[in-house]
Amino acid sequence: MSTPYIVFLTGGIASGKSLVGRYLETLGAVRIDLDELYHEILASDTLCRQQLVTSFGVEILSQGAIDRQALAHKVFGDPYTLAELERITHPFVFCALKSRIQELCVCSKSSSSQRMIVVEVPLINKVSEVSYLADEILALIAPLKARFRYAQVRGLSREQMCARMRAQVGNSLLCHKSDTLILNAGSVTMLKQHVKAWYLSRMKRIGKGL
Repeated sequence: MSTPYIVFLTGGIASGKSLVGRYLETLGAVRIDLDELYHEILASDTLCRQQLVTSFGVEILSQGAIDRQALAHKVFGDPYTLAELERITHPFVFCALKSRIQELCVCSKSSSSQRMIVVEVPLINKVSEVSYLADEILALIAPLKARFRYAQVRGLSREQMCARMRAQVGNSLLCHKSDTLILNAGSVTMLKQHVKAWYLSRMKRIGKGL
């Protein structure tokens, strides 16, 4: 069995990235969410916690654990403190990602089911250090009107949505950094049809060893 085909799945907030990631999981892919890895590290990695407290103070702690909301409040909207947060946490996240992929690659040698690994990447411009792991970068592009509608369903106000969008890359950079684009401009059913067609084409390519 060859090593799994690794896809970095990216897109702006409320573009449908998580929906697509979960759908690919139902089709047979193994999903890794970088946000979830980050949360796991904040919750369990003692060294990371010590470094964060040194940089941001004990006020980011709640009962000895990192208070994610307090930490986010410290860095949101401040590029300097955000850069410091990334300097501390990214090495831990990237190390965890490489370890998780390595474990799955080992498992794939004894299983035919783990043929694709999909890594959900919130900010594709922040992962250049591990971009070599990806066989393909797949980006979702959605019209602004649709994204605001999805955000509202998630409980985000228009102001919150705009603030988060300002912190992310635009569609032009997504297009530049991605190998494949999927437009999410219709129904969920239509989106799933596009994603399934893409998935099946990659499975066919993997089966041929291309």
